[in-house]
Amino acid sequence: KAFEFMTGNFFKLAEADSVCSDNSGSGPFDDSTNNGSAEAENEEGGFKIQPCMARLAELALRMIHIKSLLPPSSIPPTPIHHVRHHDGDSEDEENDVEVTFTSISHTYAQYQRRCLRTRSKQVISNLVDLRRLAQSQKCFVSDILEVERRRQQLELTG
Repeated sequence: KAFEFMTGNFFKLAEADSVCSDNSGSGPFDDSTNNGSAEAENEEGGFKIQPCMARLAELALRMIHIKSLLPPSSIPPTPIHHVRHHDGDSEDEENDVEVTFTSISHTYAQYQRRCLRTRSKQVISNLVDLRRLAQSQKCFVSDILEVERRRQQLELTG
């Protein structure tokens, strides 16, 4: 029962979408839910989510390993979990997945990819804006960044 509980909750949380109160929409449960600031969440008495997800994955993997050490006659059937896969732009597929080392590792890797994609959206948007500005001014992005860096240095010293 503990095995089913642990692995079932790992799959549910790794595949779940958080609903953020800000305008970033939904994405995976992640540390950066307050406008990309993990520090803001932790200052409010929150906790970091990614280490918890890593620990859940580790516990699920350990339970699979312990189960593999038991005599075959005492092992209950391996549970099957209904898992939603996030594969980029394609529709989310729903599959029944047997709990194995591979399925846990694959699900955790997908969770990490989703976190990285969610975090990088704002950075990519800023880069697109910089490229548009550079194109309109007929210069390089590095030139705009250099001017901004110098402006910030003058603000600090002046």
